[in-house]
Amino acid sequence: MNITFDLNVFSIAFTTICTILIYIVARRGRRPAGITEDIRAYVNRKIGEAPLQQGRQTDHSELQRLRDAIGQMRVEINGIRGRSVPLEITNEPMLDPVTPAEPVPPAEQVFYLPTPNPDGSFPAPTLSGSYREGASIYQMTLPGGNGEHAVFQLCRDETAIRLALQYVELRIDPCCRALNACTGATRNIILDSPGRLELRGDRWVVTDKASIHYEN
Repeated sequence: MNITFDLNVFSIAFTTICTILIYIVARRGRRPAGITEDIRAYVNRKIGEAPLQQGRQTDHSELQRLRDAIGQMRVEINGIRGRSVPLEITNEPMLDPVTPAEPVPPAEQVFYLPTPNPDGSFPAPTLSGSYREGASIYQMTLPGGNGEHAVFQLCRDETAIRLALQYVELRIDPCCRALNACTGATRNIILDSPGRLELRGDRWVVTDKASIHYEN
């Protein structure tokens, strides 16, 4: 009867020691959750294998075997605590840094102008978005995003050049600075540098005349 009582007390102590060992491994070992589950399963298995039954007479050799089993469990648990656990590394593809798209500057706008006023200005309503043969003489380029300043030059169309040469004083002189004289033999006008216009109210005013020269 004393042996059975000792065995029951020893069984309780056995279970308590196993629980404490599991707690120590979980708290001090700081291993992933999988190790703690392995230890718990191992202890449960050993407890299940232990031939402990109420009222069964057990000799001293069985108690010694249980003591040896506890010692072996301690050795194996220490081995589990010292075992290195490989970390799972996920090779996720690296994303390229997002480069903000550069803003696209507004496109240039081209307009066509007829005969200028004597003071070298053009009424804003006379601007045309397309070339009109027999009426258009100058071409104006409005840089993107700039609605008040533009550059201009004589149209390169043969009809426009011939139209301009018919009345040089009215159609060329107010807006252009010629490097040579126009004669009866002049057949062409060459642009040396474009002129500049500025929007003032409802008129485009020449602020810098275009530079040209005549060719026979």
